[in-house]
Amino acid sequence: MKKIFVAFIAASALLAGCSKDDANTTVPNDGTIPLKLQGEVIAPRVTDVAFEEGDLVGLYVTNGQTPVYTNEKLTAYSSALIASEELYYPAGAASVDIFAYYPYQENPVNPATIEVPQDQDAETFVWSDYDVLAAAVSGQEPSYSPVSLKFNHLMAKVTVDVEMTGVGATAEREEAVGASLSLATSGKLNIQTGEVSDLGAAQALQLKDGRTAIVLPQTIAQGTKLGSIVTLEGQSFDIVASKEVKLEGGKNNIIKVTVQVDEYIKVYVSCSIADWDEGDNIFVGGPTVNE
Repeated sequence: MKKIFVAFIAASALLAGCSKDDANTTVPNDGTIPLKLQGEVIAPRVTDVAFEEGDLVGLYVTNGQTPVYTNEKLTAYSSALIASEELYYPAGAASVDIFAYYPYQENPVNPATIEVPQDQDAETFVWSDYDVLAAAVSGQEPSYSPVSLKFNHLMAKVTVDVEMTGVGATAEREEAVGASLSLATSGKLNIQTGEVSDLGAAQALQLKDGRTAIVLPQTIAQGTKLGSIVTLEGQSFDIVASKEVKLEGGKNNIIKVTVQVDEYIKVYVSCSIADWDEGDNIFVGGPTVNE
């Protein structure tokens, strides 16, 4: 993954005074209040629901248009995000704006040039290296309590869900169905807005555990080949988009392939969107039959 730059400038008032941490505590904004941060990923990254110990996060803090901390490196320890030196709310600031991103880059640029591997089932493939996350908090008043940063996924998760039906269907045959996808593997991603530009040409993708991939958000035109499946008997069938399909960032974009095995084998394809952690489906595609 190439470098990410976050030009984080938010509008907040530059005012002197004090803030209330709770009903009984007055918090002085004299530059002595530590800025403590906690990180939470909105939905599981793959199997975990939080940062792993040692993950590096980039932090930007501004007081109005005045930078307070620029691309500060934070290290995850459980849910806490810790800088190498203590961070503080700036003196005289009624509030600050906070932006954080993962994975951390030493010399970031925005939009970032992203390229995911074509072979995502390789032992060397590390999903979290490409799971770009971002979180923002505006108008944070000085507080003794940690600031909770809720990180959202900016990339798109894609899952191929294979179901075999008909008189010839067996669990063994269903499990043996191989799948691959044909999607853009490179492009530019705006780390603040999630906007994608300059998508490259579609490439063949080998899926993690044979079923899942992480890619840039992208739109697939109706009638476009999304990939293919291969049955236990070696028969190959195309997966074709029955209508325009949007692979959304922060979502699990499910491509459901129904293989009907009767006298002949037929393949039905539909697409849906679910929460990243397998929430309820929202139907966005109709079936296409390829004989």
